[in-house]
Amino acid sequence: MPSWRLLISDLKKTQKQFWQFELVETSALAVANWAAGFQRVKKQIERNTMESIGSAAETSLKFNASMGVFRNECNIEAWQLWKVQDLDTRMDQLYVLANKNSFNHSSEYAFVRDASWAKWIAIDECARWYAMKCGIENLHPVPINYNRANGTFWVPARLGLPVILERALVMCNGTSPEVIALQRSEQALIENRIPLSRLTDQAPLLLANPFYTDMAEGKWLAFHNVPEQVAQVVASKLGAVLDIF
Repeated sequence: MPSWRLLISDLKKTQKQFWQFELVETSALAVANWAAGFQRVKKQIERNTMESIGSAAETSLKFNASMGVFRNECNIEAWQLWKVQDLDTRMDQLYVLANKNSFNHSSEYAFVRDASWAKWIAIDECARWYAMKCGIENLHPVPINYNRANGTFWVPARLGLPVILERALVMCNGTSPEVIALQRSEQALIENRIPLSRLTDQAPLLLANPFYTDMAEGKWLAFHNVPEQVAQVVASKLGAVLDIF
């Protein structure tokens, strides 16, 4: 069914006319608060692990969390996201979270239905692992870019968002996110941020956090007119923090 969006100019009058409906003034915030959070999703996945996925592991592709793409190798000792072939159909791809511990030589695997959630779990694990291993500050929790001046919530298109959290952001503006191809601006780094613009000689549209260095150039999702309160809730649901510029 198509969605209906109403612009209400007189709330009291509308409540009298549509008394049988429940009116929510900040529906986007209500949806964001209702959504399951990162830790709950992760715990649910960890309840259904197995010791092996058989020969499917031999041809798996590993999600490179710093680049946001699937590669042949991933060497961190934490939960990784794998893309494997469905051995039943031989045509479809399945997503598996894998945790291989070289210390006690144990392995855990868990199939996941929502690749978007799995990507953010893998990104969080990677950021936490590097922060602990290399002592890098401001790497974990994962930062998410937010422009306070115009309420734009920025996410690399290659990562995307879980459906319910994307819906909360879409409700703020009433339209789908704008997909913008960005490249590094000719301007120098601003406060250690990466200036990104549509063309190299244009003013930056986004001052990206250095966390996104390896995936800065490319397509981004720009969710416009997102109140900061909603943005904070969505970021926290992802196990991330809002990086305001």
